[in-house]
Amino acid sequence: MSKSTIVYAEGKRTRFKSGLSLVTIFVVASVLLLAWRADVFRDHSFIRIPDFVVPAMVGCIVLTPVILWFVRSTLGIQIRNQNTPTSWKIPNTATLLLILFLCVGGFVIALRSKKDGASIGNDVQFLEESAQSGVRFVHAKPIFDPRVSNIMPWLSAVGASASAADYDNSGRTSVFLTNSNFNSQDALFRNDGTRKGIPHFIDVTEESGLRDINKDGVSMAAAWGDYDNDGFPDLYIVRAGGGNLLFHNVPVLDDKGNAVIGPEGVARRKFVNLTRESNTGSVGYGVGALWFDYDRDGRLDLVVADYFASVYSPRIFGSTAAEVGREPLDLWHLKDTRFMPDSFNNARNGGGVMVFHNEGDGKFSEVHGSLGLRHTGFALAIGAADLNNDGWPDLYVANDFGPDDLYINSRTEAGDRIFSRVEGGFTADKIGRDTKKGMNVDFGDVDHDRSLAI
Repeated sequence: MSKSTIVYAEGKRTRFKSGLSLVTIFVVASVLLLAWRADVFRDHSFIRIPDFVVPAMVGCIVLTPVILWFVRSTLGIQIRNQNTPTSWKIPNTATLLLILFLCVGGFVIALRSKKDGASIGNDVQFLEESAQSGVRFVHAKPIFDPRVSNIMPWLSAVGASASAADYDNSGRTSVFLTNSNFNSQDALFRNDGTRKGIPHFIDVTEESGLRDINKDGVSMAAAWGDYDNDGFPDLYIVRAGGGNLLFHNVPVLDDKGNAVIGPEGVARRKFVNLTRESNTGSVGYGVGALWFDYDRDGRLDLVVADYFASVYSPRIFGSTAAEVGREPLDLWHLKDTRFMPDSFNNARNGGGVMVFHNEGDGKFSEVHGSLGLRHTGFALAIGAADLNNDGWPDLYVANDFGPDDLYINSRTEAGDRIFSRVEGGFTADKIGRDTKKGMNVDFGDVDHDRSLAI
């Protein structure tokens, strides 16, 4: 590329001659813009370039020659005098472009970085501040029968669960953490506000009535939901062995029956075990739970996902159907290993899902059979959302060792609710290409077409 030259002579008009072609400028600018629109810099760079950098660079490239020409023509900068052999040299156009871009781009990036902390562009930075916030918790894995010691890392890879809710209506989100070994303690950390910009939590497990959860079973997951519509979320804990637990959120009262108010002006809350009264203490090997109002009666219903069945499988090693229900499964004291999946790609001897209908009087009834949810896969996660835009929540089950299942919430001729199963597979006419190793599920309108994607 040749250097730009300005020839100056006294009494003559300044002339600008540039070796940098305007065509080249616009070609480079166009290529950069097209690459930016195709997310080349965002997705394929070793160092992620923020969204605003490329348009700023293109603007500099296009505008700089115009600005330079205007400045030089107006001020008459002398580069080389016709009457003298000496000259005062300034950087060529390419160098000026680079300097201008670096200065402007660096200044803008510095401003954006200062605004966003240590992040760049629209990124968000997360810092590990558990110790500073008062959350000191170490998860303990379950330890099962020595017969399965060779696969113990796999079997014990679940149970580390965190669920968040504003359980005391303080306007701040608190956290419940599960532990998964016998006699280990779950923990409820109440959000006590911020200190020096960091949320501060206080361990209120004992005073809230949530100690000793893991005596006859171990916690695997938990879900918050206000099942009695009193404005305070209640807590359902899914366990392996021993049965699941439902805790009702109630106020802490003093000797005179008045609510106890904390120093920050928030009424204290505690939890009462109403598992037996509510009929929600199913015994199994659950890994997840979800509150959703499947019949839209204004009361939250409950669905539970079980990984293993609660009894030994009748589908393995020549067992008969008569054995179902006679041999309860105990992972800590195994009779044999007939609880393992009967297929790597289509296992149907798992725990499946259970649905409890909220009757409105503090009691629940098991309705998964009447709803058509005779699911027997190795369920690892469940999600509910209105996927066909008919106003009724559908159910999605992510399965291990088999295809996921989508259940559409529909109505029978008699007017009752029923879930119709759409099985996953490797073809596009089903619910999509399935890895058959489902671990989680979530929904979102990713393409803004007002329909939820899975």
